[in-house]
Amino acid sequence: MQLKRKVNYLSLAMILALSVFLTAGVNVLIGNYSEEQARKQGRVVVAMAKTALLYTMHEGVAFSDDKNHVRDEIDLLFNGFAAIPELLEMRALRGEAVIKQYGKSVGRGPIEPVEEEMLDTGQISEQIELHENGAKVFHYNGPLIATSTGRENCMNCHDVAEGTVLGGLSVQVDISDAESAIRT
Repeated sequence: MQLKRKVNYLSLAMILALSVFLTAGVNVLIGNYSEEQARKQGRVVVAMAKTALLYTMHEGVAFSDDKNHVRDEIDLLFNGFAAIPELLEMRALRGEAVIKQYGKSVGRGPIEPVEEEMLDTGQISEQIELHENGAKVFHYNGPLIATSTGRENCMNCHDVAEGTVLGGLSVQVDISDAESAIRT
């Protein structure tokens, strides 16, 4: 009789341990899935912003020789982005070559180390950050690289070599609600 009770307890303990293990595994998979979905959402935002920024620069230059007009149009674009609640921050950052040609941009705030690294290396960085207010944030930093191919020929306006990092986009998207929806 005692052997049967021990076997029952052992079986119950094994089932409980397996349940805990499976629950933890499912939570990890859900967490990975939610982060990947957040990254995809962030990449879409960045692609749209990059397209809008390049279009604004191209159209501004095409219709006006006044560099202040182009700057005003870009500011208008970014003010529009600022009205999107989940978009915590979007900044266009100037690289050294553009600073030499046009000067520093004003009112953009200090450049963070991760942004500086992106400007130095020309490499994309993506990370999930936890902000002090508890918000889970997807932070993307992507370079804008000079090219002479495609619709946009950067060298028409920038006196740089092909492949030069002209600047970049720093985007922070609040993914807390999206992650909560996936987890429930």
